[in-house]
Amino acid sequence: MVEPIPRLEPGQQIAEDTFITTFLNPKFEVMKSTLPAGTAFLTKIQVLSLLELATGREKKKDGAGVESGGIKEEQFVPFLNQVAPMEPGADKYSFADAFDVILLFCIDEKIIPTRLQTALTAYVDE
Repeated sequence: MVEPIPRLEPGQQIAEDTFITTFLNPKFEVMKSTLPAGTAFLTKIQVLSLLELATGREKKKDGAGVESGGIKEEQFVPFLNQVAPMEPGADKYSFADAFDVILLFCIDEKIIPTRLQTALTAYVDE
């Protein structure tokens, strides 16, 4: 079973390495198991789906079939545009680029601290 992301209080964040190992990697492995063997990329829709799963914002339908939740495309696309597709004009993104998109989104949403914050926290003056 994949652990759901906890509800965060205002100002509370999850360390980047904890987010990756506890939430992102397990959900990525589940998604990867559904891809055809040898697939080395994700499409825009798959990156968005992985982002929704990793952040606990996946789309849900109620009893009447009304869809709720999810991440709007206009929230997601600015982060996707920061990485280049594997081929110009193609809808193919490397797994590493997909992870970067997710981490950038999570930093912007204040789910995880910035890499600078993490580095400064870990810095020890010698």
